[in-house]
Amino acid sequence: MPRWAACCVSVLAFMAAMAAAGAPSVLLSYDQEAWGFSDGALTGAFAVYALTLLLALLTCGSLSDHLGRRPVAVGSLLLTALALLLFLRAHTIGALVIARAVQGAAIGAATAALSASIVELAPERHRRLAHTAVSVTTAGGLGIGVVLAGIAIEGTSGPNTVLFAVALAVVLLAAVLLALSPETVPTRAGALASLVPRIRIPDAVRGRFLRLAPGIIAIWMSAGLILGLGGSLASSVLHLGVGLPSALIVATQPLVATLCTLVLAPRIAPRMLVPGGYVAVMLGVLAECASFATGDASLVIAGALVTGVGYGAVFSATLRILLPNVRPHERGGFFAAFYIVGYLAYGASALCAGLLSDLIGLGAAGVVYAVATVTVAALALGAWLLPPRRAPRRQPLAEQPCPAPR
Repeated sequence: MPRWAACCVSVLAFMAAMAAAGAPSVLLSYDQEAWGFSDGALTGAFAVYALTLLLALLTCGSLSDHLGRRPVAVGSLLLTALALLLFLRAHTIGALVIARAVQGAAIGAATAALSASIVELAPERHRRLAHTAVSVTTAGGLGIGVVLAGIAIEGTSGPNTVLFAVALAVVLLAAVLLALSPETVPTRAGALASLVPRIRIPDAVRGRFLRLAPGIIAIWMSAGLILGLGGSLASSVLHLGVGLPSALIVATQPLVATLCTLVLAPRIAPRMLVPGGYVAVMLGVLAECASFATGDASLVIAGALVTGVGYGAVFSATLRILLPNVRPHERGGFFAAFYIVGYLAYGASALCAGLLSDLIGLGAAGVVYAVATVTVAALALGAWLLPPRRAPRRQPLAEQPCPAPR
């Protein structure tokens, strides 16, 4: 298989896996209405997904740097297929939580391997486009999955069966095609040692990564607000039901982020995208906060549009700043660290919001979550605007003054 074709296969495989991961954002709300489990149980399912994803990133994030991209990517897609089979057989919230946990582990294993594979399979002259493709598949796949879930709810009597069966067929086909694709990195010793949980940030980008980390946290918190709570909020607080209208609201942010990454971000320098993205996230989340407080659905739509622009701007700009300085054998570990920060923010904030919703109500919990997200985005903007600290320049030995003779 030609490398450019293999790159396209990797993009489609990653997008299919992310779409399957995005669909439960709406389908779980549909199941909640049908089966009657609590808001805390619902957000617990999202938090379990994020937790197992994080564990997979911590242990398997650098595995493809040692075993190769192809075996790790194919294995992760087969694990995704297992999760989809569990969803097809689930009839209780406990079974859904188990399926969601397996899906989180599968996405965690796939994320670093497929992200690195996309970058490495792309022709050198299109390497910047490959960076964009990684951003597009992450957000775009989630948005597509949410929209398809909404359509399945409106158009079928068994949306879970229809959607997960189709996703299963697509994921298995993607696994077969990936197995035929070329390998991009040689095998290296240390695969077992790489399974020891730790975050591996390459030395060349560590300072800039830490400076950008608050922004990564902010955009993933904003995503968690809509993807984790948006379906339930749209149904119970905004009274839109659990169908296509709610799905379109949940899908707005990731789809707008995808368009921003494709159309707007490549035309603007990262140094402008980063602060502009932070401001957009703050304004958008404030609009969503006002919507949850007043019950005005138009405000959440406007907020999701603006927040999507901010998410796309910050996500793509962060990768454009950092990736060029990451060496090939460090890319798996870098992507693992990048997504660990994001999914930790996503999972922890969604879990706290779910627990809080059982105490003060879902609408009030959404407001608290929004205020916390705006606060983190403001801190990220302040960290960006502060001048970076420079290490003191060491004076060459030849220029150092000799000690005065005694």
